[in-house]
Amino acid sequence: IDCYEDVCDRYGNFLNVHKYGKPIAKQRHDREAVRTAALSGSRKFFFISDNAHHPKTNKEIFNYAGRFNALTNIAYLYEFFEEHDAEEKFEPFTSGYGALRYNFPQNTGTIKLRRENWFVPKLYNGLAPDLAGRLMKWKVVGQNINQSSD
Repeated sequence: IDCYEDVCDRYGNFLNVHKYGKPIAKQRHDREAVRTAALSGSRKFFFISDNAHHPKTNKEIFNYAGRFNALTNIAYLYEFFEEHDAEEKFEPFTSGYGALRYNFPQNTGTIKLRRENWFVPKLYNGLAPDLAGRLMKWKVVGQNINQSSD
């Protein structure tokens, strides 16, 4: 989660349009409150993602909100939970609590992570991935996603 000051200068000009997504934390203490909530283990807080795959050139020209995070969100979240010694809270936060909240069936699919250092590419099929250039500690190496036919 980035803060407003990570994305824009005090005049509202973008410092890095690729970090621009909504909602955005106003100040650092707002970001810390979201992190604390995620780590709390409370069923009131759960992961939801809005993957915005705007081509890099369009994002830079039109300043579209949204981040292309499909390559990184699960691995980055696991890294975050691991850094806070809260790995046991990762799965309910990412795949359990949302279903409970909305009375959906629990997800029976799986995602396999492997500890592997890799760099997020600066460009992926014309898109600028979230965390581009960052060294990641975990990588998604397999998935078995069960999708409803409803």
